[in-house]
Amino acid sequence: MKQSGLVIGWLKVVLACSLGLAGCDAASKVSDKDLRYVTYEQLSEILATREAGKKPTLLIDVRSPGQFSQGHIPGAVHMTLPEMVRGNKTLNQAERIVVYANTWTDDLAPAAGKRLLSLGFTNVYVYRGGYAEWKSHNSGAAGAGSDPGAAGPVN
Repeated sequence: MKQSGLVIGWLKVVLACSLGLAGCDAASKVSDKDLRYVTYEQLSEILATREAGKKPTLLIDVRSPGQFSQGHIPGAVHMTLPEMVRGNKTLNQAERIVVYANTWTDDLAPAAGKRLLSLGFTNVYVYRGGYAEWKSHNSGAAGAGSDPGAAGPVN
């Protein structure tokens, strides 16, 4: 248990360092004040609109691949911070992007939100409650064996 906590801690440090060295210049600095957050209720409304095909919304899970495969919010895609780059077709197709991680205390979702804002995406939201909060409100979570075609932006 101690080793896994230590490994996760180091991964967060490495991730934070790599985000800081990602080549952002002074003109594209983004702070926590620039982030917009959504609640569980707001996320539910966004997902209902998404399912109705009214707006292409991309729901991004920034947790580890293993956590994603064990369960995620239906329709979410897994994406790491290094994959969030200009020219990423999945990102470019979305009118709205919502990112989430594990819980309120997980810094990955806000880091991903800031990364996307620094790349010029403007309609970015962070679901801070994360998968843990979503799962506490829903009995069914997507995971192994779920429909892979359900992921990505929906028009």
